[in-house]
Amino acid sequence: MDKYHQKDMIKITEIELNVKNLDVMLDYYLHSLGFTLIHKDITKAILGTDNLQPIITLVENIKATKKQMTTGLYHFAILLPNRSDLGLFLRHVIKNQIPIIGAADHIVSEAIYLEDPENNGIELYIDKDESDWRDEFGTLKMGTQELDYAGVYYSADESKSFEKLPRDSIMGHVHLSVSSLQKARSFYMDTIGFNLAMDTVPKALFVGSANYHHHLGLNTWMGDKLPSPTSTGLKSFVITYPNCETIKKTIDQLQKEKYPLKEIEYGYQTKDFDGNTIYLKLQQ
Repeated sequence: MDKYHQKDMIKITEIELNVKNLDVMLDYYLHSLGFTLIHKDITKAILGTDNLQPIITLVENIKATKKQMTTGLYHFAILLPNRSDLGLFLRHVIKNQIPIIGAADHIVSEAIYLEDPENNGIELYIDKDESDWRDEFGTLKMGTQELDYAGVYYSADESKSFEKLPRDSIMGHVHLSVSSLQKARSFYMDTIGFNLAMDTVPKALFVGSANYHHHLGLNTWMGDKLPSPTSTGLKSFVITYPNCETIKKTIDQLQKEKYPLKEIEYGYQTKDFDGNTIYLKLQQ
């Protein structure tokens, strides 16, 4: 695991999606993206890699309505171990004619973007050398440039082919569409405990832990309309805390600000200002 997703970080480790057709979605996540199936029952599938740590849970509701242009999930991002892995995935995409919706060099990372069959945004990315992330004043230089497709493609090990996500792939970050950046800054920084990473992109905010370029992206690009409770898309996500001190500070703030809070088997459940369900748990 890379240095910015270690046990001493506050980070997002899992997401849960409402889906309308579990079979179709599962086929895409297993065969197009290369996830490993950890568990499946009639209405739910838990996905990860060979290390069997859950990353994504798909929960079926056949009466779910189609995701619209609302707040909620903008995309989730899977961090691959190295550039060769991204190159293997790019070759897999080309060989199997899997549609992508974009790709970019973000100065801090290289990324390929896709959408699943129910229009959830997905990013597969690798981090670039951290020595190039900041300028001489220590300011993050994150931006959007054209991806070096050839460089990524030829970085792949010629003796290998993409079969599934590498074992050490993890949830690198999540990006949410929110109704208010002011509320997002207050909730996700002052209450949840993330630090500011960057706030110079129009209508966007990036926050994280331990100087990472971001564990969470937030934007108002989709407007402020909230999704229907029966909509496909984001159902919940998990924020993992490194120790009792950090999670207690967040719990105290949630109580002080009168956010809903419920103790559950492995931590706590709350909701943010837009009604997104969040589970808070300690690093195991």
